[in-house]
Amino acid sequence: MGNESKKPLVVVADGDRALTGVLVSQMASWSMRAVAADSLRNVEKILEEQSGALLILNVALPDGCGLNFIKTRRQSGENIPAIFLVNRGQLQDKIRALTIGDDVLEKPLSCAELHIRIRSVLRRSVPQPLFLQKLQLENFTIGRGQVLAQRQEIVLPDGTVFPIGHKELGLLAMLAMRRHQIVPRRDLILGVWGFLTNPYGRSLDQYIVRIRKLLHRCGCGNCLQTVHGVGYLLADG
Repeated sequence: MGNESKKPLVVVADGDRALTGVLVSQMASWSMRAVAADSLRNVEKILEEQSGALLILNVALPDGCGLNFIKTRRQSGENIPAIFLVNRGQLQDKIRALTIGDDVLEKPLSCAELHIRIRSVLRRSVPQPLFLQKLQLENFTIGRGQVLAQRQEIVLPDGTVFPIGHKELGLLAMLAMRRHQIVPRRDLILGVWGFLTNPYGRSLDQYIVRIRKLLHRCGCGNCLQTVHGVGYLLADG
């Protein structure tokens, strides 16, 4: 289950449930993690709970336009990649899809082509944490712990050394650089994941739990404050 949760999540959305079922099964055979949705509402529910890495969706779903759905989310700052599905011969839909999305495939689909397109888009679009890419992080102190950023380790005064994951490091560094300031959830997600899912989804919360455990080991278990509905504030330990 742990390895499965680390795979990029592909959300497949189409009004044809038989098609999405086939595609999800096919992706499982490619060792990909995929879930099906038959409406934009269901896509939103999935993204509220999980960090999606790629959307594959029809330009027209039962409850709305897939093109407008992606366009609106990108205008709000979310940059999740999207591959659109269009009916063969629908030139205008294909042009709009290429303008708004990252790729487009005509139905009926070729699974071999779909596999290549998915891998290509993921390779281009699934980022390493942007915060770690753009900044040459320096060492910093949290409570009694010295954070060695480049080595991804925390050293305590008694010589105890324990590792810190790159996402935990990115989140902790962002909080430390803005110590005594409220850091919005949106900023943390964009800075570390590189694209915005739902700011109130569970992925960030899971990492915050890990960070609190790290802070406890550093002797400052209460220095990370939750500002409900907004974000987090790191105080002195």
